[in-house]
Amino acid sequence: MKEMADNRLKHARSWLMVALSYYIVRAIFIVFPHFKDRDFFVEIIEIIQALMSFCIVVGLVISYKKEKLEIIRSLLFIHSIMMVMSNFNVYKDNKEDNNYEALNMLSSVFSIIFTTMDSLVLHFLWETKLQRYLTIVILYTFQLLVLIQTNFIFEEMSYHSYASLTIAIVYLMILIPFFFKTFTDIAEEQEKEVKLGTSNVN
Repeated sequence: MKEMADNRLKHARSWLMVALSYYIVRAIFIVFPHFKDRDFFVEIIEIIQALMSFCIVVGLVISYKKEKLEIIRSLLFIHSIMMVMSNFNVYKDNKEDNNYEALNMLSSVFSIIFTTMDSLVLHFLWETKLQRYLTIVILYTFQLLVLIQTNFIFEEMSYHSYASLTIAIVYLMILIPFFFKTFTDIAEEQEKEVKLGTSNVN
């Protein structure tokens, strides 16, 4: 079991490095070159994201000296929140680039991909089902709320908008238990295989 924990720690650390590299590259070439063009609120969000990424880098360095799951868990959760917050970096209509809607969609897609993968990796690192379930609930609910807040104009809501929003919220509540069940089955199946392999060796 210790070997399995060590492997999960290494995989989680490797994933964090890849995930963080996406933010760093995007920050260098996209976010900070247009920093002054943002609203004050978005500027604050981007500064917070930069600080969070710095904390992750420091945490990764520390994790090599102190190989503890608690450190990686915290870093994964911080990264998840950071990626959800990236949805606040909304592109607006301007004369320089008419692809702002496509850029927002691309940003949202990658935010969801990273958040989903973070929650899956965290699922393997938590020790209790309650911790695993709360992680999924918090991250996915926060993701949906931020997407709603950044994409909907509540002063101009139509029947279609209200219906779509209601369906999204209802199905989030339906899908969360399914995500939890699927992730838990995968984690437990892996643990069974490790135990079986260990018993066969003995």
